[in-house]
Formats: sequence, C-alpha cells, structure tokens
Amino acid sequence: ARQLGVEIRCSTALTDLVLDRTGRCTGIRVRGAAGAEEVLQARRGVVLASGDFAGSKEMRARWFPPPVVNAEPT
Repeated sequence: ARQLGVEIRCSTALTDLVLDRTGRCTGIRVRGAAGAEEVLQARRGVVLASGDFAGSKEMRARWFPPPVVNAEPT
C-alpha cells in the first residue's frame, strides 16, 4: 500500500464518516494521538482497517472456545 502512495496512520481514531448528499463516503473525520481532529478527504476510496483483539483476555473469553482464552499472543 505504501508503494502505491497510500497514507497509513496508526494511533488514529475514526470519529465519523464524511458522506456526500447521495450517501457516498467521501472521507473520514479522525482524532490523532495528540487529540487534534481533522477531516481527510478521499481521492478514490476509504479503507478502514484495525488491529484484532487477540491481546484482550476478556474479548478472547467472549468469542473463543475455552482452550484459547488463556493463550497469550506472541
């Protein structure tokens, strides 16, 4: 993705989708690690991606079978 010029931001929280009058998503509103909010307009599309919940024992207990709950990710 980086080789194609895609900007990747970590520690950035999505606060809202920006929609045009037809309901098409044209950008996103985000809050960075320092707390500043900004609107990012998409040129061709919006890709939303996030990490998984393997590091949370509570989430593993909710979604995984018992033998997996106490497994610690490496």
